[in-house]
Amino acid sequence: MLTTVVSSGAASASIATLIEKNHSASYAGPEQVPDVPEMAPAVPEKPTVVDLLKAWYADEIRKDSKALASNLRKLDTSAYNSFFAKCKAKALACADKLPEELKPQVEAYLQASETAQQDSALRKLQKAAEGQPKEVLDCLNAALVKLDAWGVLVGGLLWGKTTDGAERLKPTRHNPGRVYILRPQVLTAWPGRADSALKVLDPRQGPWKVRLAHTYEQKVGTHNQEWKQLVLLKVRDYDRLTNNGHFLLVDDKDVPLGWLDMDQAAFFEKKWAEYADESKFVYTSGAAAFVHGVWWNPEGRTGDDASSAPDKRYQEPIHIVDFLRLSQAETDATELPANAPYPEILHVSQLRALYRGKDDPEFLASRIKLLTERRYAPNDAWGLGEQAGTIEAYKGRLQYRIGSATTKTTLDKIYRLP
Repeated sequence: MLTTVVSSGAASASIATLIEKNHSASYAGPEQVPDVPEMAPAVPEKPTVVDLLKAWYADEIRKDSKALASNLRKLDTSAYNSFFAKCKAKALACADKLPEELKPQVEAYLQASETAQQDSALRKLQKAAEGQPKEVLDCLNAALVKLDAWGVLVGGLLWGKTTDGAERLKPTRHNPGRVYILRPQVLTAWPGRADSALKVLDPRQGPWKVRLAHTYEQKVGTHNQEWKQLVLLKVRDYDRLTNNGHFLLVDDKDVPLGWLDMDQAAFFEKKWAEYADESKFVYTSGAAAFVHGVWWNPEGRTGDDASSAPDKRYQEPIHIVDFLRLSQAETDATELPANAPYPEILHVSQLRALYRGKDDPEFLASRIKLLTERRYAPNDAWGLGEQAGTIEAYKGRLQYRIGSATTKTTLDKIYRLP
């Protein structure tokens, strides 16, 4: 109960009415999912690298989508609707007990129809609520909720845990941009609630528009995380990085589609829309999914000079191509034996664009080039159109090369090499 902050006077009729309106939605469950997901396209007798990529990608997506769709068909809508009901009951019960100075701002937010107005009102409320008792904060969390007709959250000041485990109220923020995903993902009506699943997203339909972000990062952006401003980073730190938040995706008419975990998406800010367009082929053909990860040549290399023993092999650099975090990293080449522990330190650079090289059709039949535009490279210089690697069609199979690396592995395996 909010007994410590009970205000004189009756409950605000307008706030109660707005709460009723904003909580009137009912979650109907996920959209109908197909029993038989799309099969991979037939591969021609003499396939191009693009044919092989699309066939491989379609088959991977079909397997993932089948598993996700099976889970969605088992989803019970009662849990999320029960959550709705409790949220509404709490909001109505506590509205008249909010501090008087907060009520006008609460009403302003609940009445706001434009995203800019909602943003402004939520930020003011977040600041005004600092230092208030937990009961008041709980009430704001329940009352400051906007839902669309399908039960999708389209705004609020919500509880969530920060990266250090603390619980804080954070507003949904207007954060336009575009996202791609590499594998099928489930969108939810409420950020982070698996019981509010709406649909399975097919990577080949990207990019999707982003309207809102709900995050505990200081600032939402493509390269605004503090670690991306570093030139050097430890492997163990890179392996633990997360984006603590979710994006609200919308269609071309700004109709909400649902919430997506930030860790599943490559985000291009609005000002970088052209880079998202340039990157479309790489994501939707499956090229990004195929090369995503850590690449390493376990056989190493011969020495860098003539005095090196010809029968000894030395460490090759380890390359990371991360198409979700939009970053690249690599270790130094060393004169240590190929089976020695590898360097801990990564040289980090940020991807700004990723796109296919514009070569002649005959060349593209067997190979595509992946070019990157980077920033904050180790020498602090911009790189334009640098080759990240190639994907080739060889004897009817796909092969990828980045630098001298030919084997895909994981950061954990690299870190634990003997």
